[in-house]
Amino acid sequence: KFKYVILGKHHGGYSQEKKTETLDGDLEHRTIVVLPAPPDTALLLVTDIDGTLIGDEAGTMNFFAAWNGEYRPRGSSLVYNTGRPHYSVMRLILEGKIEVPDALVCSEGTEIYWFEKPWLRAANEEPEADRDMEWQQKLMDSWDYPRVKVAIQEACEPYSNNIDKLMFLPDDANGQPMIVIAVNDEHIKN
Repeated sequence: KFKYVILGKHHGGYSQEKKTETLDGDLEHRTIVVLPAPPDTALLLVTDIDGTLIGDEAGTMNFFAAWNGEYRPRGSSLVYNTGRPHYSVMRLILEGKIEVPDALVCSEGTEIYWFEKPWLRAANEEPEADRDMEWQQKLMDSWDYPRVKVAIQEACEPYSNNIDKLMFLPDDANGQPMIVIAVNDEHIKN
């Protein structure tokens, strides 16, 4: 489903055109850049957000001062790995609570986003991120949604008096179905 074509040199690496078949069967063309290996002094830092990166404002400020002053200049990459959905992380970035990462793994690992040179972005400019459609397709191909729906219905049946809503939503704008289980606080026992 994926085809790569080398287009030429680009910032020390090379760019490729990538043809990807979308979930709807359409072909999507995207240029990707494959860079050479980072310097030996670079590192890849993958971190959670809640209770790790945020929660202590002074600690967060110190982290980003060290990151931007010492690690980013060495060619290091920052990745957020969080259970939060994409829009929630973007809100934190736009509010200035965290900085733009190189990549974002979010929604419990079901979505991956790649950011365009976050360190070159103007302070008030919204960051641009490309969703990793290969990862999306891999997830969609690896599970049987009708079977998942039946399993969830069976698992929820004994608790049906406590469940206010059980909704199986079709593919949303992001191209993946959602399952919503809503329980009223009154039904939760301490």
